[in-house]
Order: sequence, then C-alpha cells, then structure tokens
Amino acid sequence: MKTRLNKYTLSLGLLALLASATAFAQMPPPGAPPGKHRGDVPSAVALATIPGLSATQQTQLRHILIEQRKAMDSARQQWRKDFEALRLKQRNERDRIEDQTTQRLRKALGDSGYKAYAEWRMKHGGRHHRGMFGPKHPRGPGAAGAPGRGPMPPPDRGD
Repeated sequence: MKTRLNKYTLSLGLLALLASATAFAQMPPPGAPPGKHRGDVPSAVALATIPGLSATQQTQLRHILIEQRKAMDSARQQWRKDFEALRLKQRNERDRIEDQTTQRLRKALGDSGYKAYAEWRMKHGGRHHRGMFGPKHPRGPGAAGAPGRGPMPPPDRGD
C-alpha cells in the first residue's frame, strides 16, 4: 500500500514537472515585450527548416515578409503623423475657443469684473480654462475638489 502511494505521488510530481516545463517552453523569450516579434522576419536559415519549400520559394517568402514589415512600418509612421496633426488641430481649436471666450467675458464683465471672475474661478477649480487661468491646479490636500475640501459648486448655466 505504501509503495503504491509513493509511486502515485511520484507520478503526480513528474506529471506536474512536465506540465510546468511545457508551459515554460511556450513562454516568449525574455527581454522583448509580448507581440514585439510579429514584425520580425525569420532568417534565411530559419526558413530553410520549413519542409517542402524550395530555395526559390524560401527566398520569395523572405522577400514578401520583408515587404510586409516595411509596409507596416510605413503605415505606423503615417498613423503617428496623422495623430500628431489631429492633436495639433484639437489644441488650436481649443485655444481659439478659449481666446474667444476670454474676449467675450472681458467685453461683458470689463477688466475688473473679469479679474474678479478669474480669481473666483481659480478658487473653485479653474482647471477647466487652462488657457485663461494658467496651468492646471494641483490635486492634493487643500486643492479645490480634493478630499476634505468639500465638493465644488455646480457651474452656473445661466438658466
């Protein structure tokens, strides 16, 4: 009975060891983030290990994979350019709207009224108008809307 239990325990241990070794063998190589290898083109030596391909087919395969990698790199560069252009367009539009709002407020309130409004707004979370009132206010103890300070008053919608 004791021998059978030891064999059973040993068998389970070996099975667990094999399972963990298999899982470890399937892990990506260290140093490269997951998915980083997708654009990598296998070497000519690696392609030579594919059964059933002639040397010409291996060369064609490698050439096609290199072209694919170049096309993907080019597409990524274009996406980055498009994204940067969109960010610039959004920033310019936001600045235009903020400048227009500032002009309208100055015209409606006058310089002293605008100054009073700007000071009030800074005390009550002026982060919404970064262009008019400087950089975002820090979040932390004592900052408007921070814990222990109470909620910010709702904005006046002029209804």
